Amino acid sequence: ASLQFGTQFGGLLNFVLRKGGVDPFRFTYRQSKGSFGLDNFFASVDGTVGKTNYFVFGNYKNGDDWRPNSNFNVFSTGAYIEQQIGKRTSIALEYTKMHYLTQQPGGLTDAQFEIDPSISYRDRNWFKVDWNLAAIQLNHTFQGGAKFNSRFFGLIASREALGFLGQINRVDPLAERTLISGVFRNIGNETRWLKSYKVRQMIWSTLLGGRVYFGNNHSKQGLASDGSGPDFSFINDYTDGSDYRFPSSNYSVFAEHIFQLSERFGITPGIRYEHIDTKASGEFYQTVSDLAGNIIFDSTFQEQRRDVRNIVIGGVGMNYKWIKGQQLYANFSQNYRSINFSDMQIQNPNFKIDPELEDEKGFNVDMGIQGSKGKKFYYDVSFFGLYYANRIGTTIETDPVWFTTYQYRTNIAASFTAGIEAFGEYDVLKFWKSDSSDWSLRVFGNLSLVDARYISSEVSAYDGKQVELVPPINLKSGIRLSYKKLVLSYQYSYTHQHFSDATNSESQANAVNGLIPSYMVSDLSLRYSYKFIQVETGVNNLLDEQYFTRRASGYPGPGILPSSPRNFYLALQLQL
Repeated sequence: ASLQFGTQFGGLLNFVLRKGGVDPFRFTYRQSKGSFGLDNFFASVDGTVGKTNYFVFGNYKNGDDWRPNSNFNVFSTGAYIEQQIGKRTSIALEYTKMHYLTQQPGGLTDAQFEIDPSISYRDRNWFKVDWNLAAIQLNHTFQGGAKFNSRFFGLIASREALGFLGQINRVDPLAERTLISGVFRNIGNETRWLKSYKVRQMIWSTLLGGRVYFGNNHSKQGLASDGSGPDFSFINDYTDGSDYRFPSSNYSVFAEHIFQLSERFGITPGIRYEHIDTKASGEFYQTVSDLAGNIIFDSTFQEQRRDVRNIVIGGVGMNYKWIKGQQLYANFSQNYRSINFSDMQIQNPNFKIDPELEDEKGFNVDMGIQGSKGKKFYYDVSFFGLYYANRIGTTIETDPVWFTTYQYRTNIAASFTAGIEAFGEYDVLKFWKSDSSDWSLRVFGNLSLVDARYISSEVSAYDGKQVELVPPINLKSGIRLSYKKLVLSYQYSYTHQHFSDATNSESQANAVNGLIPSYMVSDLSLRYSYKFIQVETGVNNLLDEQYFTRRASGYPGPGILPSSPRNFYLALQLQL
């Protein structure tokens, strides 16, 4: 996936907008109610009329959440329309929109979290997002069987964060708030050509593709009103923080080929070339104060930056079908991650970025075995390694004037992550009953054991330290009992303690850095379907675990962001 879809480290999530059904018209309505004032409404229509397939949906949800100052309103809608214009050609249009406004209750210190995680010390922080994404794609199958896909896409979006950014162990002075406003405009195209053919009765395949992307983001930061409402406007015509534009372009081509050398063994090499051109043009306003808070220096600085890269990465995958239903596999891929100028211009007293930040390079390798037996049993066990050169991480620094601590994002050192990931799913009853039985009892588990550490660091304080935000143990498991249309599900997850910065500090006064303790979460749900009606209910965080997964350096914190306690929901769905 790193060769087809980008150079980034890590995995891939591919969000696919749902297509319509085969009937001319189907209407789906779903209404959910939940704890803390949750109200969630969803409706959709879909179907196929002649050569036209369509799916249109709308979703609105709002609630107060479980902490004060945390109400939210979210609206999203989307449409997919595909028109068959010939035996081998189709055109599809996609559009999604999301708009939400939420109040941010702020973070907590470790002591505040232990006393009462439901409390809020911020009532003037807000966050707003507006998202519009459109795409048009052409699909064509040639007479020889080759497949062609070309997708044009564009994004118009905005993101605005408003509030007091000071450390959570400081009282909000009720003065002017900080507003960070971002406007995002981009357009691009991805095109792929796939051809399969026979060699000695084996199916070989060639994939060629390319990507073109142009973006122009605009980011501003400055002072906003001293009120408490969601007033997303600067109080001055000019910005007194920063004002930047970030034009960028990206051209890439990639190729992969499947060589099926025998009925059991196949090898897939691939290569990708990237041309990345990122720019930053703008100004920022800087002030220096004495210990009494008096301004002794202020000035506006102009800045122009540009970084052009040409990168070639490669990879290879292999698989061997050693017995029926069982497969051995191994993969190697180079990776690359470029820095983002837009992230480097945010002024935040809890978080700073090294102005000399450099790109990351590395590779990942994995090998494993997977197999299945009908619908009864499936498993996948893999061993993996991930190497970063110049890994970007966060450390703890002290302000020389105010003597407060803050997170500093910089190239820490090289890092290496090694681990085992195992997944299995087993239908207990299917081994005694036929596959057509109305009863099913499925048990599943997913276990990750990971050791991620900094290596070869020039700073001894980081050498051998655990990489931040990488839990050494992560377990997800569950059981699902079903009889015809009645389904009862239980899920359990465990995440081992880990650190939020490269120094592996266990706590700091501002709670931006520190340990993220181990936590266990259980969920229970029950669903019943009868003809066109479906009823579902459940309990999240069944055992009412008090935990958190994140220490934020800015919005929506800073500090510890507590996770939700036990909560309930009830949903009714009609499909006509």
